Amino acid sequence: MIFGTPNSTFLDKYMDTGGIGGEDNRPVLFDVGWEVAKKVGGIYTVLRSKAPVTVEEWGARYALVGPYNPETAPTEFEPLPAGPLTAPVLQRLQENHGINVHFGKWLVEGHPKVFLIDISSGLSRLEAWRVALKAGF
Repeated sequence: MIFGTPNSTFLDKYMDTGGIGGEDNRPVLFDVGWEVAKKVGGIYTVLRSKAPVTVEEWGARYALVGPYNPETAPTEFEPLPAGPLTAPVLQRLQENHGINVHFGKWLVEGHPKVFLIDISSGLSRLEAWRVALKAGF
């Protein structure tokens, strides 16, 4: 199980787990876009229309990343508990950087998993990030 929830193991039986220690070492695929679970324009349509085929081909190794929008989330997004590989990453993002990421499924055909970043959650740390970035130059 990569991005699945602890109880969504039906895709796991189709995964080739021939990796080291029984882990799946195949690549994962992320689609990143401003219009993930947020209908704004043409890219939303592209992402939505390719979701069923991509989920069929990549299974639990496919997820999308986009911004969390509280206005569209109730009709586009269903929160799910994060799986054992995902939960620690989301927790560290929140604890170390103040960034809240909502995990769940996009309510389109194929129901791909999504990571929706609450872009307002890290605004209080923006100046510190700028200083740290400039220090590297």
